[in-house]
Amino acid sequence: MAATSSNDESRRTLDMSLYEHPVKHPAPRSVYDVPCLELGGNTLYIIDYLPSCTLQLVDESGAIIYEADIPEGTEQWQLPTDQLAGCELRLIIGDDCYYCVL
Repeated sequence: MAATSSNDESRRTLDMSLYEHPVKHPAPRSVYDVPCLELGGNTLYIIDYLPSCTLQLVDESGAIIYEADIPEGTEQWQLPTDQLAGCELRLIIGDDCYYCVL
């Protein structure tokens, strides 16, 4: 049995939303569920299966300050810093963009 890290207690669940894009014709619904993520320090925990995607951190002015390609099936990802208050985290999966403000 693996020991539980004390960092587990400081994790918080991220409430992801889907950006709505105005289109002339309604797009089909995404085949993916909204990603289930938790953040502990600068570690992003991916709770459910996640296909390959692009992760972006966007500052309050709208500038992309970090971008990474996340391989399919990744369970954890180290973000460059834990000083993320006010940043928007985006996961781009195909044509869908899920986001939350940290």
